[in-house]
Amino acid sequence: MRAGFARVDITPPPGTRKIGWLKEIIGERALDPLWARAAVVEDVAGGRVGIVVLDVLSVPWRFVCTVRAAVRSVPPDRLLVTATHNHAGPAIAREAMVQREEAYTVETARRAAAAVDASAAALAPAVAVSGRAGESSVSFNRRVVMADGTVRTHGSLADEGAVRIEGPVDPEVAVLAFHAPGGARLGLLVHHALHPTDHGGDEVFTAGWPGALCTALEAGGWPRAIFVQGALGNISTQDPAVTPRPAMKQVGEIL
Repeated sequence: MRAGFARVDITPPPGTRKIGWLKEIIGERALDPLWARAAVVEDVAGGRVGIVVLDVLSVPWRFVCTVRAAVRSVPPDRLLVTATHNHAGPAIAREAMVQREEAYTVETARRAAAAVDASAAALAPAVAVSGRAGESSVSFNRRVVMADGTVRTHGSLADEGAVRIEGPVDPEVAVLAFHAPGGARLGLLVHHALHPTDHGGDEVFTAGWPGALCTALEAGGWPRAIFVQGALGNISTQDPAVTPRPAMKQVGEIL
């Protein structure tokens, strides 16, 4: 097979609306870059699939269709356009309390498509390897069952009447990595299920712990790393039994 990786900067400028905190927040600065990270894989017959992951809360269907239509290197029905579910990103979606940033959204769709095409242009002979491990020290179910039968989202076991945690977490960390036939690293995808909510309620843009995870992997010798979000549901970095929340850099580096 062949594989190629690329990324394009989608860091929003100051004055861009954020989304992910059920209120309107205008971002004033970026703590770290936000990216559209892409990979394209091609089999021996020339068939291609692609993925592009954006450091945003979600991607509306219209946005997905726009990106797919703009990509020239991968068939639309073989391109996955998705988000890390970043709660401290720009508003490319709309919710009741937040309007979409239209001009930024149009430009971001163009950049996401460019990341995919750049990945295809970087296609090189590759060998794929996969693996999985468990890591449960950074993820916790955020719902607490109370003695009166109610359930509190973002509850605490220290609350009066708290009985137990309602549900499970998913500790699996799955990896799909690509090497050149000689062993050189090309890039990898990492899959985990966990909410990135760092700086969601303030005026700072950040890629959160998924960005810290990719930065740590790239600093460790992987040219490109992509985080792929899982079924995160009620899985949070906040331990209901402990008050302090771990820093996003710590979570990323542990994963």
